[in-house]
Amino acid sequence: MKKTVKILMIVLLVSSLSTVKAATLAYWEFDDKIPKQETVQGERIVDSSGNGRDIFVSSTDTHLPDFWPGDPNYGSVAALNKAVSDKVIFEPGHNFGDGGPVAGTAFDFGYSDSFTMEALIRCPITNDTSNRVCAILSKIGSGGSASPQWWWRVKETGFLEFMLQDDAPASANILCNSINIDDGKWHHVAVIRNVAEGQLKMYIDYVEVATKVDGTFGSFANDGLVNIGQFAGADNRDFYGSIDFIRISDVALTPDQFIQRNRIFFATNPNPANNAIDMAVPSVSLGWSPLSGTGITVDSQVLQVATDDAFANIIQTFNLSGTANNAVLTPVAKSRTYYWRVNTSGTKDSVPFSWTGSQWKFQTQDLVTDVAGYWAFNNESPGTVIEPNDKVVDSSGNGRNVKAVKLATDSNAIYDNPNANYGSGASLKTLNQARFDLVPGHTYGDGSVAGSGIAIPSTNGNLTIEAVVNPIYTTQTGCAIFAYLPLAEDDYWYGSDTASYYLRVNGTTGCLRFTFDERKEGTTIIGGTATGVTSVFGGWHHVAAVRDVSAQKLRVYIDGVLDKEVADITSTTANVSPTGYSCVAGFHSYPASRAFNGNIDFVKVTRAALSPAQFVQAFALPTNPNPVDGATGVPINYTLTWTPITGATITSQTVKIATDPYMQNVVRTIIASGNSANVTGLSNNTTYYWRVDTVGSDTNGPFNRQGTIWSFSSPSCLITVEMGNLYNADCIIDFKDFAIMANNWLASEFE
Repeated sequence: MKKTVKILMIVLLVSSLSTVKAATLAYWEFDDKIPKQETVQGERIVDSSGNGRDIFVSSTDTHLPDFWPGDPNYGSVAALNKAVSDKVIFEPGHNFGDGGPVAGTAFDFGYSDSFTMEALIRCPITNDTSNRVCAILSKIGSGGSASPQWWWRVKETGFLEFMLQDDAPASANILCNSINIDDGKWHHVAVIRNVAEGQLKMYIDYVEVATKVDGTFGSFANDGLVNIGQFAGADNRDFYGSIDFIRISDVALTPDQFIQRNRIFFATNPNPANNAIDMAVPSVSLGWSPLSGTGITVDSQVLQVATDDAFANIIQTFNLSGTANNAVLTPVAKSRTYYWRVNTSGTKDSVPFSWTGSQWKFQTQDLVTDVAGYWAFNNESPGTVIEPNDKVVDSSGNGRNVKAVKLATDSNAIYDNPNANYGSGASLKTLNQARFDLVPGHTYGDGSVAGSGIAIPSTNGNLTIEAVVNPIYTTQTGCAIFAYLPLAEDDYWYGSDTASYYLRVNGTTGCLRFTFDERKEGTTIIGGTATGVTSVFGGWHHVAAVRDVSAQKLRVYIDGVLDKEVADITSTTANVSPTGYSCVAGFHSYPASRAFNGNIDFVKVTRAALSPAQFVQAFALPTNPNPVDGATGVPINYTLTWTPITGATITSQTVKIATDPYMQNVVRTIIASGNSANVTGLSNNTTYYWRVDTVGSDTNGPFNRQGTIWSFSSPSCLITVEMGNLYNADCIIDFKDFAIMANNWLASEFE
């Protein structure tokens, strides 16, 4: 009797849901921003149901959700990408502080309420955290596990699960344990509570995969907030992947009433194929198959071509008829990436539509075909701080200038002194503080535009990465020198076919690691890694990684000596053109654990399998400084000596002495007499820096070489020179000083 009364009270007293649009309670499409844009703390994400149930971003750490490409088959502009402790919350009446309306009213479910929850989600194939249970949606009362609640999640096994618990408490749980959706693919998922049938039903891609008797008989109303992508108060239930949309309806829908795929209509079959490389200039013919299908009439098409993947810089627009299938883009420049799409307008079954097309891209031939990129960090003088978005110049001629991305919050990377043996004017010094992304089409403040990524064509799969580095031991996993990896949303993490390569130093062992691989859908990785056996910690080293297609080998070298060779089993018939950004001193879209720690003098990438004799060669400089580098207590009057460059005809040697390590404050410039320079009148208590610059010639022709910077310190002295020659300034009080004093007295008597 009590149970019957309770049920009647619930039916009568629990308010039926009253909304602007009765069937749809909330609909979050996550199209608020374009892909690659980040959210900000407190940002509004709009509910497009018309009920105003906008949600806000909240996070307890520095990581916030961002937007990635959505599933084009559903017409999505973007999807919300979540990881770690990202929080997205619906709070009734929440004030967003942006001048817009507060969030809409609360909703709950009673015993008599049917409902449908739908989502379009994509989960990674490598769910590498055993307790990661990806929550799609939840509303849990403040009493925790004993509270009325409902939640929907993807378990750590990849199985979809939904649970209801009322205030009795009675619960119902439905699980599909036959389909693992941790596969990197988009899936439409749905769960239905049908009161008339007394059942819970679960669907994956419109197919019913589980049915369960609903044993609940109370109210599910609770004081918790609706959480998107997590459980409130639980950090091990965060969704890990992408959510294209979530829709909640207050009726039990049938599959044909779900949000359907193929809502978008777009052109297909791009020519050149998406991600094509080495396209000839000065013009490129673009072709495609216009939209077609039953009930479809195409009225017009708009072809847009941009230099950036966000289409912020559209360089040409073609207004075309509905049947057009080609256009010629001219002019196009070398070493550039172009993005294009065909937007289509028309009707389907007499209903008008206007849709943005799929994004395609191609890159043109390099202006310089052998050296693909060369970053010598010479565009600023040593001591200059590197600010976010600063440009580091590519001197190869291909315009692959890279952009500084700051990783540390409390310090900056800088331009430091170079390894003078390679002729550089400066080097990069970064202590996991920055990386440098090659963002195709990025326009710098000086008007220059970044070139394309360094793709490796199938017609010539050879590759050499060279660098001169001075890495420092770190507890991080590795110091990346150069990498070309896919974007995270296109990585094997999401099951895409892609290829990539990188060279880094293991941060704890100091050994080189050169990886060149193809990642196939699923977890298959074809390729190889040449892991060196010799540490490069403790000083400057020339390092190189070589992919030799004809020999099918991957090799790493240290100072021109082979350190490791392994078989390369990757395909030689496919282009290597990842979707991500080529990156110097780090991995793009990767934590700072791959950022370089130490100094890099230069990085050079060549589309050829070079031999050690073809590497960038060091050249001779003066050696054996006297005083030795770092000497202390050196007298303020001293003759500096050194061993000159051997095997060369020396025209002149110039000694420069400065009081700063970057040689900006030069206090002496001395034309040397032979291999020495007499220096007088320096100051005590001072550290000096000096070098010997040499003009001459050798078998390679004339040269003008800046020398290695050495240092010494003058005596640490508390005694100061007073009253002219009272002391002789050697920091020692002895008879020499007394003689000076006596002479001064005698002189004063005659005055």
